Amino acid sequence: MTTTQILQSAQFVVDSDGTPQAAQLNISHWEELVALLTQFETWEQDWHRPFDAVREAWDASSPAPDENEIPEGEALARLVHQVRDEV
Repeated sequence: MTTTQILQSAQFVVDSDGTPQAAQLNISHWEELVALLTQFETWEQDWHRPFDAVREAWDASSPAPDENEIPEGEALARLVHQVRDEV
């Protein structure tokens, strides 16, 4: 089930004026949503790992690099891919 399908399955609790006050999900949909968010969080952490490694390598280099020499464009992409492959 997709996130959109899960959200579309929500039922709403409304007040006497018909204004939505809360949403409820079937417990199996809730558990599926939690699993999807957990997977996303794991993917996000994995995606950031090479950038974090580049930042740590940059910060740990001695002498400190000149900020004007930070690689850009393709050079930066190559550096990130290189670090990602090492991680």
